[in-house]
Order: sequence, then structure tokens, then C-alpha cells
Amino acid sequence: MSLVVVDVEVGGKKRPAWDTKGRLEDMEVALSRHLEQNSNLQQQISSSNERIAQLESMNCQLKGTVQQREEMTTQARDEIDALRRRLRYSSHSSFIEPLIK
Repeated sequence: MSLVVVDVEVGGKKRPAWDTKGRLEDMEVALSRHLEQNSNLQQQISSSNERIAQLESMNCQLKGTVQQREEMTTQARDEIDALRRRLRYSSHSSFIEPLIK
């Protein structure tokens, strides 16, 4: 009678093919380990998805803030340009008025 060795290892030992009870126990341990790993990965995915949702929300808020700041900057630039034109006009007028009178 020859012994067939199965690749499932528990504690570094391989079980012979005829040891079906032992092989079943090994598979149950491996299944349990894989289910635990699967559960951990599912938790990591869930927390990562929550973090992604938070970051996307923050990104939208920041985009809105940037748009508001750009509008404020444009308004301020327009106001500065208007004040410069008024200042130039008033400085030119002050030179011309004495000449006219």
C-alpha cells in the first residue's frame, strides 16, 4: 500500500490521502482563516468607501469655496480697475481745469 501525500499543510505537516478526517479538519481551519481574512477585507473596503465619500464631499465644498473666491477676486479686480480709471481721470482733470479757467 502506497501513501499519497496531499498538499494541505497544517503546522508544517502534510496529511496522507487516506486521512480524510484530518484533511477535512485542515480544510475547515483554512476556510475559517479565509473567512476571517475576507471579513477583514470587507471591513477595510467599507471604511475606505466611507473615507472616499467624505473626501468627495470635502472636495465639492472646496470647489465651491474656490469658485466663490474667484468671483470675489474678479469683483475686487474690477473695482480696483474702476478706481484707477477714476483716479487717472481726476488727476487729468486737475491739470486741465486750471487751463480752462
